[in-house]
Amino acid sequence: EASRRSQILILSSQEIFEAQHRVKIFSFLLMIISSMELLTLLTLFVGQGTASSSEYGGEVPPGNPTDAPPSASNEVELRTWQPSDYVDTAISTFGFYVSLLGIKATTENTLQLARRYLGC
Repeated sequence: EASRRSQILILSSQEIFEAQHRVKIFSFLLMIISSMELLTLLTLFVGQGTASSSEYGGEVPPGNPTDAPPSASNEVELRTWQPSDYVDTAISTFGFYVSLLGIKATTENTLQLARRYLGC
């Protein structure tokens, strides 16, 4: 009973509450950044580019009539999947895991989750 009361007193202090709040905010920011990077890498991995004019038999598909006609010098080169993207994917996945662990550690207030979060 005494140990339970001491844990409640520690968790109810203002400093611990502010630290938990900061960890939760930074975890949400890390989750947003990591998920944006993972979505970017997913689109690169899938590799679905825009349709070229050769797919339409040389004809340009209908669009806005005020647009300038496409020219060879105006084309945008699409980025493809590179071997360094595997490392970026691993780092972003780890960042996403750490962010979820931080949110869970601040929500559940267990010592095991706090130690696991600190270890990352």
